[in-house]
Amino acid sequence: MIEDIGTFVVKMVEHARDKVFMPAFIRPPMARYASFWRWVHDEDRAELTGAAELMQVLWDMDIYPNVEIFEPIPFRAFKDWQTALETLRQRLHVTPDTAEDARLQKAMQALLMKTPNGYAMQGTAPGRLALISWRPR
Repeated sequence: MIEDIGTFVVKMVEHARDKVFMPAFIRPPMARYASFWRWVHDEDRAELTGAAELMQVLWDMDIYPNVEIFEPIPFRAFKDWQTALETLRQRLHVTPDTAEDARLQKAMQALLMKTPNGYAMQGTAPGRLALISWRPR
């Protein structure tokens, strides 16, 4: 996470030879875990910024970039239940054999569905990547 995006953009422009390229997801990849977060931690997860918020920062800096949005990127299913559990524990900061872990496993039963490729999260939209670019003045 970049604390001061304006300073970061200025430094990128200073170091650019011809063009600045900034890839950004429309919604951050961690947003896909929001429904699990609510089950496990009983609170909404604060979502990080995405491409729209970055565009607003650039406009505020008098930078009017080109934006290319790519085809949706489907999220891969977890290959098996154990992989799903280990991955979700890591992403949600859950320690095994705790109350949070028990809630996570209940959430998995409710929010994961079996597919031919493994276990997929229900209601998770595919990721979308934007490539934001401009030529510095």
